[in-house]
Amino acid sequence: MVDPLLQGQYPLRGLYQALAVAAMCLQEKADTRPLIADVVTALTYLASQTYNPSSIPLQKKEGDVYETTT
Repeated sequence: MVDPLLQGQYPLRGLYQALAVAAMCLQEKADTRPLIADVVTALTYLASQTYNPSSIPLQKKEGDVYETTT
């Protein structure tokens, strides 16, 4: 779901948060979906975050999920 041109250079936490926003938008019942203004606010916030590759954990901890390439 991530542009391969990014070559893994993006924060996983930001990806998961963007996916969570998308999942909320796909709720079957319209009244459970977020308002578009709230979606814009959430995505604007995510887009404003700077990516710091040095903040990536060096050791895999239990529960961590890492993208694999095939």
